[in-house]
Amino acid sequence: MEGKQKILRDLSLKSLTVLIVVTLFCGLFTLLNNRETAMAAGTMPAVEFVIGATDVTSADGVDYTEATDTTPERYTFSSHATGWSNAYSKAVELVNKKARNKEVKVILATDWIAGTNATYTTAFGTGNGFASGIFLIGNNVVMTLDLAGHTLSRNLSAARATGHIMQINSGSDFTIMDSSADKTGQITGGYSTDFLGCINNKEGAKLTINGGKITGNKVK
Repeated sequence: MEGKQKILRDLSLKSLTVLIVVTLFCGLFTLLNNRETAMAAGTMPAVEFVIGATDVTSADGVDYTEATDTTPERYTFSSHATGWSNAYSKAVELVNKKARNKEVKVILATDWIAGTNATYTTAFGTGNGFASGIFLIGNNVVMTLDLAGHTLSRNLSAARATGHIMQINSGSDFTIMDSSADKTGQITGGYSTDFLGCINNKEGAKLTINGGKITGNKVK
């Protein structure tokens, strides 16, 4: 009789152990699946880049935060231009990998005023993600720019060729928003002789404006 009871106890412990393992596995699978579903549904970007931050601690000017079940992976850059360039490169990478979620979200941590440039009068940056002083959103990428209450300015006082702020190429899906409570984010300072003063949205490109003011941009 004692032998039968011991066997029953052993079976019960084994069953309980299996049940715990299965429950933990199902919980983990649910968390991962919920995150993937949220990302695919567009409620969560694949990656976030915070640029122009003043609280970066690493010597190379970028901090990294791993993804959780409710937040995407995040890179925080002290430099606006370096952060934007890396964000754009990541967007191209996701397209090339045919990722399920291709959205890269860029969040301004401080105002971004274009600096003086000998060739383009002022420029946001050079290299990947820039062209002729402006932002270049190349073909087929998916990006969101959150002004987060800050100012993005080309800082031009006189008209010039390519004096606008950004160009969105065919196939790309670009969104502008302002998540700040006071909704003070703005895009300004463009002064162009050849395009609209602010955004050159190419044929076949999709531009969505969910927030932020576009003001003080001129065409001569």
